[in-house]
Amino acid sequence: MLVNANSVDMGFDLENYVKTINKEKYMSDFLEKAGQTWDLVLITEYFDLSLVMLKRRFCLRFEDILYLRSLERIKKERVEEPYTLAKIAEMQRLDIALYDYFNATFWREVEKEEGIFEELAIFQKLNKQVQSFVSKVLKLGTKERTPMFFLQKAGKTSSASP
Repeated sequence: MLVNANSVDMGFDLENYVKTINKEKYMSDFLEKAGQTWDLVLITEYFDLSLVMLKRRFCLRFEDILYLRSLERIKKERVEEPYTLAKIAEMQRLDIALYDYFNATFWREVEKEEGIFEELAIFQKLNKQVQSFVSKVLKLGTKERTPMFFLQKAGKTSSASP
């Protein structure tokens, strides 16, 4: 596990952070710069709402943001031991600050969006219907009913086999 992986992915320089004397300022400067660099950060816990925000920002359609769930954990393990939680918080301090910053920013942006929760409900209903349909098709198990079959029928891909 890479410590503060999200911060590093977004450009945080761990080597300079370790060398700096004023770590709080270094971290707050990074958050400010990240806020100026990234207009919208999707929040996993609010994935559908994040996608609707993305749809609005980039003038997309619902079909552009539909998705199928895969590799989803059935049971999420929770750490409850206070010592362990404190150690994780200490090690992941930068990522926690990054998450808190963008989570607050995300909700400020959501508040500005008129009718977003109605749009979210429409999207979730549509996405659930698509997931249900695809699940039924895949359970049929015939070659003719694979997702590739439907894409070919819709003219989205060539019919040539690789």
